[in-house]
Amino acid sequence: MLKKSVVPGLVVMSLILAPALYTTASSPESGRCPGPHDSIESFSFKLSAVPFGPAANGQVFSVSLSYRYRHGLKMSEFPDDNALATLVKNFMAQYPTPSDFIEQVNRGLNAQILSSTPGVVELTSSIQKPNDGVISEPVTSTLTAAQRPCRVSGVTR
Repeated sequence: MLKKSVVPGLVVMSLILAPALYTTASSPESGRCPGPHDSIESFSFKLSAVPFGPAANGQVFSVSLSYRYRHGLKMSEFPDDNALATLVKNFMAQYPTPSDFIEQVNRGLNAQILSSTPGVVELTSSIQKPNDGVISEPVTSTLTAAQRPCRVSGVTR
């Protein structure tokens, strides 16, 4: 059962589990979404002291990525973690509107990574800001999104 979000561009899903739901989306031949009995491969890393926006603003964030690979990924298809780290650093340094909320920044980063990494079916990105003015402790935005067709069927476990 799919439930639409009231926030434009955000997909929220509820899934009623029944074996028939997995037959097409999780077939090993599809090479796409993992099924309920498939192994799950994932990778994660954290970048500390990532400059954000123009150097003059002096903001430095930490960014963590955790992603799940597409089922049946060949060795030559694995994403290059160094290239992803460079993408993150460039995205953060060149972000056009440093006054945006950290959640907006995270949505843009997450979307850019998912669109450039076909071997990833699910991505969780976290951006930690040292402080947020009134809040003197670090604040974190965490977003998990999935590639299509996994998102449509709700099969992302």
